[in-house]
Amino acid sequence: QIMPDGQTARYSPGDCSLGDADGDGEYELFLKWDPSNAHDNAHNGYTGTVFIDCLKLSGERLWRIDLGRNIRAGAHYTQFMVYDLDGDGCAELVCKTADGTTDAAGTVLGDKDADYRVHDKALVGRIMSGPEYLSVFDGRSGKFVTTVDYLPGRGENGIWGDTKANRCDRFLGAIAYLDGENPSVVMCRGYYTRTTLSAYDFDGKQLRLRWHFDSFSKP
Repeated sequence: QIMPDGQTARYSPGDCSLGDADGDGEYELFLKWDPSNAHDNAHNGYTGTVFIDCLKLSGERLWRIDLGRNIRAGAHYTQFMVYDLDGDGCAELVCKTADGTTDAAGTVLGDKDADYRVHDKALVGRIMSGPEYLSVFDGRSGKFVTTVDYLPGRGENGIWGDTKANRCDRFLGAIAYLDGENPSVVMCRGYYTRTTLSAYDFDGKQLRLRWHFDSFSKP
């Protein structure tokens, strides 16, 4: 993959998760492919596109998701959660998405031509504007099921403790049984100065916000 500055990105296996994508009782592998020019949030630079594959244990690829140019590659950006959230026997995949994210059927989210990467030398490659989403993908097909705005958005530059999209683009994720019976997906944004957590329930069609915590909120 060729970057705007002419550099070439090559790929190697990155983070991996397990889930029964098709309900046959056997786990599938959900594998994130990392480009060779992936960057920590503290560093400038263009990064290659992030891909997530669903693979049978035999190595057969069931589908691929392309997160697009507006999701930066690096250790902190894509915390994809794999779990059977609606209890139908098949795992879903949940992750942060953006304009240009393409599901396994070729459906493109938002503006397919949008490019929110900074091209000025001082902050080149960083993504500091544009809409942000949270999407659920069907485990059997890799297709979009539903998408909501990512909560919270990046907001005003500097509110997370720096002005280089470093701390605001540090993400975590988890699955938790918050009511003791049903799984929820918890998405986290921000380290250090400000920390936020948003918990969602999924009914097979829609994400429903259960609660949102913001360390900046006053009691």
